[in-house]
Amino acid sequence: MTIGELARATGAAPSQIRYYERLGVLPPAGRSATRRVYGPEAIGLVRAALVARRLGFRVRDLIAMRRDGGAAAAAQRRIAELTAEIRRARVARALTAHFGANGAIVPDRYARILDAANQPHPAGGASRAANRSPWL
Repeated sequence: MTIGELARATGAAPSQIRYYERLGVLPPAGRSATRRVYGPEAIGLVRAALVARRLGFRVRDLIAMRRDGGAAAAAQRRIAELTAEIRRARVARALTAHFGANGAIVPDRYARILDAANQPHPAGGASRAANRSPWL
């Protein structure tokens, strides 16, 4: 299929497909004269990359996911990031509720609480699903 057909099948822009190919997220396309030609497996790879990006994975994670064991490591990193984001959001929500109930911000106290929420915290273990590659 051509790059235009792949773009229509996946919802990705042709420039995004070329970018993923250049970085190694997609295997190099074949050629028919001067046009790129992709096999049917490219649809699944592009869709997996688009979903991974929506989940917050970085492009370097997409590249790592193509290697053996890379998906599990990328998932562990993303779980740790999400855990930290959730912790910060819970603290922010609690402080906002406190502010709403009391009508005043207590700067020193709030700053200490927010600083503590931003400290690294070990993430929990990944599920079995995190160990499976989204590229399969």
